[in-house]
Amino acid sequence: MNDGDRVIVEAYPALAAQALADTRNYKNDQQSKVEARRRIAGSLTGERCEEKYGLVVRMDSKVRQGLVDDPQGDLLDAVLCALQAAWSSLQPDYGVPETCDQLEGWIVDPALLDPPRPAAGRSRNSAQFLESELLARISMSPSICHGRPCIRGLRYPVEMILELLSSGMSSEEILEDYEDLEQEDILAALAFAARLSRVKRLHATA
Repeated sequence: MNDGDRVIVEAYPALAAQALADTRNYKNDQQSKVEARRRIAGSLTGERCEEKYGLVVRMDSKVRQGLVDDPQGDLLDAVLCALQAAWSSLQPDYGVPETCDQLEGWIVDPALLDPPRPAAGRSRNSAQFLESELLARISMSPSICHGRPCIRGLRYPVEMILELLSSGMSSEEILEDYEDLEQEDILAALAFAARLSRVKRLHATA
């Protein structure tokens, strides 16, 4: 969006985390998440960031440690979004392809410039791309939870995740209680529920 002298772009920090450190799960105070934040923070200043985004982030050791020590990941999110915005500023049309759906918008990240080709006659925007990634985490097998939709083949039914959320638990609380789960698993459960709830019209039967 262009607002006078400002250009506003949509970023998604998990994409940058994936590109830099092969992970999208870096929020909470578990040791594995601390190490994930450490890898991401380290990659921001190194060759991998330059390879993926054409630039590197310069920060002192105090700032880097602050990114690692923040369990909510808010500081790291801010830096990753700034990285995507900086990359966008160097691209033609800010990295938004001509095929972008003007109503859906586009997340600016090099990973989305060359997704797998869609079926003939159909367009694919960034929101659809991310939704398909999330839904790919949902699996159904007769040998697991009696064939109910589950997260990544684990014994975590989608309905359980939705019930926990509807009970008032936050994503952070769920991830703390179930260490096998990732933030994208919770988003996948919500995306699955959203897909099932898409009813175009209702017909009266009486």
